Amino acid sequence: MRLFAYGELCKPAVLVELIGRVPLAEPALLHGYRRELDRGTGYYLAIPRDGASIAGLLLDGLGAAELLVLDRYEDVAGGEYQRRELEVELLISGSREPAFVYVGSPW
Repeated sequence: MRLFAYGELCKPAVLVELIGRVPLAEPALLHGYRRELDRGTGYYLAIPRDGASIAGLLLDGLGAAELLVLDRYEDVAGGEYQRRELEVELLISGSREPAFVYVGSPW
């Protein structure tokens, strides 16, 4: 599975702490969203915004169990983030690929 990361999950040390490894990654863009700092938590949220884009990394080769660990880390059940499947643009090839993205709720 693929996941577009744009904040803490771009940091190798965080990934190693959570899933025990750093997956293959390549630079990518998420169009139609902007990255906004949640002042209450200090973490970034992806918020829908026409004409905006977020630069990040496309993490590739995640297993189902790893994705569940990341869901818990992002507190998907708590409601601050929702995991959605969106399209991201790979910067090297220019192709557009589906990937999971943690977006700010209720988006």
